Amino acid sequence: MRPAPPELSPEAAMSVVAADPQSPAAWEALALAWDRAGRADVAEPAWARLTQLSPRSAFAWAGRSLCLRRARRFPEALAAVRRAALLAPGEAWVQVNLSAMLLLVDAYDEALAAAQRATALEPADPAAWGALHNAAVALGDTPLALAAVDRAAALDPADPRLRWNRSLCALSAGDWATGWAGYEARLERPGARLPPDPRWDGRAGPQRLLVTLEQGLGDTVQLLHLLGAARARVDSLTVAAPIGLQGVLRGVPGVDRLVEPEAVRAGPALFDVAVALPSLPALLGTRPETAAVGVPALQADPAAQARWAGRLAALAPGAALRVGLCWQGNPSYEADHRRSPGLMALGPLGAVPGVGWFSLQKVHGQLAEQPRRPFEIHDLDPELDADGVFCDTIPCLAALDLLITGDTALAHLAGQLGRPVWLALCWAPDWRWGRAGEGSPWYPSMRVFRQPRPGDWRAVYTEMAAVLASSPPARPAPNR
Repeated sequence: MRPAPPELSPEAAMSVVAADPQSPAAWEALALAWDRAGRADVAEPAWARLTQLSPRSAFAWAGRSLCLRRARRFPEALAAVRRAALLAPGEAWVQVNLSAMLLLVDAYDEALAAAQRATALEPADPAAWGALHNAAVALGDTPLALAAVDRAAALDPADPRLRWNRSLCALSAGDWATGWAGYEARLERPGARLPPDPRWDGRAGPQRLLVTLEQGLGDTVQLLHLLGAARARVDSLTVAAPIGLQGVLRGVPGVDRLVEPEAVRAGPALFDVAVALPSLPALLGTRPETAAVGVPALQADPAAQARWAGRLAALAPGAALRVGLCWQGNPSYEADHRRSPGLMALGPLGAVPGVGWFSLQKVHGQLAEQPRRPFEIHDLDPELDADGVFCDTIPCLAALDLLITGDTALAHLAGQLGRPVWLALCWAPDWRWGRAGEGSPWYPSMRVFRQPRPGDWRAVYTEMAAVLASSPPARPAPNR
């Protein structure tokens, strides 16, 4: 590897460029300075200028690729890192970058080959073995993924991210005992959101337990039903949650008290022991056969559910079936394009007669932003959740006959309500869904539809349409 250049502020780097505008070193300093500042919009032109001045520099092309990747300009990013690989075929770090970029465009076999080249070039480089692990995970090759991440961890035992990655691989493969134990390595990562001390070890006793939230909205909703089992081991259970999320948590079995995260500073006045919510599966010994114990953990207000049932019936009078749709996750996640099918992919569903379709999109991918619609869909967005997180979505889901969604928080919400939910999964899904099967150990009411090959959403929704036409879910009796 080349030595790292000195770090300059954007202002200092611009002064260097102004003093010598033909200097590749000056443009490299500027590109790196804007990268560190998180400004891909101005970093990329600097990288582009550097590749003009140094067209034979693999570092310049690789840096430009990473910048384009952060800007979600994946085809251009792939072209740039391919150029870097051609210029430096013997550099393992270039192959690592190439493998990562190929995974983002679903070129899994190529990504594996690039990672294998990296390990051959630098067998003592943990990053190369990490790249091989990532490619093997995408391809569903669990033995190779575990072997690669074990090799990486042996080379760099101090890196908790490697142990965490191994745990995700084990969980995906169904080895939950190993997976949950290793999952705790996430708390050793730099910047991890730690619960306060002293930590709960899972043992029963006369103590007040504080549970803190750590991950995203979907991850949080997924584990809400475990709060009841934790409460059974202690005298009281308090959850520290943002005020906007407390409406969802209110009424969850096992929750005695809700406080805002700032209240945690009260320490002994509030709790005796604390734990982060994602640590509960390890402490409670959660296994596939017990994962759904306590589901459903959420319940809709009957009056609100009735109001939404009336609203849905008025929007689609005479519909034999009322189905909610969600097609877009949070685009801030780098691989969201892989898990989010997009509205037009849902086209085959429109051929099913007698269905009233309703959009539950909020914030990202709203129906109003779509230039085209594959069939008639009623937009609930202007009315949905105006007064709090999921405050309307919960009774709306309870009033619907079915939710069809990609891998979003709504999938977990419907599952925790015990509502019928069909989940559309990409070829290489998140660990929590495993790699095979039509069901989910987390939610008895969920059916999983998986891509038969990378990127093939049409097959997923064609299968859904056929099942919906032949075996629609039964409309439940009104909630009384």
